[in-house]
Amino acid sequence: IMKRRTIIGLSLLVVGVVAATTSALIDTPGTIVWNQGGIAYQKRRALTNVDLTNQVPKETKNIQKLTVISDDTNVYVQQGTQFSVTQNKGGNEKKARINYSNGELKVDTKSTSQSNRHIVGFSIGDDDDGIKTGPSVIITIPKQTNIKNIDITQNNGHVSASDIVLDNINIKTQNDDVDFARVIAKNIIIDAKNSEVDLNSVTSDQLTTKNYNDDLTVNGSTIKDINVSMQNADVDIEHSAITKGGRITNQGGDISFETSQLPTFSAQATNGNVEITPPFAQQQGTAALVIQNQNGDIEME
Repeated sequence: IMKRRTIIGLSLLVVGVVAATTSALIDTPGTIVWNQGGIAYQKRRALTNVDLTNQVPKETKNIQKLTVISDDTNVYVQQGTQFSVTQNKGGNEKKARINYSNGELKVDTKSTSQSNRHIVGFSIGDDDDGIKTGPSVIITIPKQTNIKNIDITQNNGHVSASDIVLDNINIKTQNDDVDFARVIAKNIIIDAKNSEVDLNSVTSDQLTTKNYNDDLTVNGSTIKDINVSMQNADVDIEHSAITKGGRITNQGGDISFETSQLPTFSAQATNGNVEITPPFAQQQGTAALVIQNQNGDIEME
């Protein structure tokens, strides 16, 4: 009986996914969601934009730290002319909660999610402006700001930061992507599970990342010290510079460097190949950058 119920349940799930996907292909953009115990398709235009800036202190110059806690809601942090917080939400979802205390502004979207709705994890028909479909909170920070720290904890949602200058950025996320573009920060810490991390045109004194089950790409960036720990994923460093040193380790996946500048280094692959082409092979001296791969290749070109 249990086996038959399981088969029936899986069959209904498959039927729901097919029906929702068919609707999505006909009427994009939108997001596949779990609604009322079944699979449904939520169109982008079903979301409404709400300005939450009135919950932010008028003296935004006093904000020194931004903390975001999110489930199933994309988080975008960007530069703008003035500080603002806006939310794209479904009609039945609550507004994000905003609290301010002792220089810390906290944006909490976990309280907005409903027990009968959960984003499955993929969207169809992304908008041309690059903003993914689905519920989101957009935080805009002016160029001249006293905010020094950003701390984001995310589950099942995208995290994006662009054109911001800070001291510290701390991201902990799972089940969706992280991307930075034109970000300057003294310290960047990213702990990602099942989440692809793309860092483009990033400048940082210290970059620390832990990636599990998805890739890390660093492109067009300048990093002073780097500390990367990977598992079951690839590392791609392209058109970038590591100026001082650090450590890059991988337990299962490839490590590659393309037209990048590195300090003196050592490269070792326990169960894989090491392919180094000039000018990398011409470097000598004590290794400032240690590159180790347990089960995968190391390639430098």
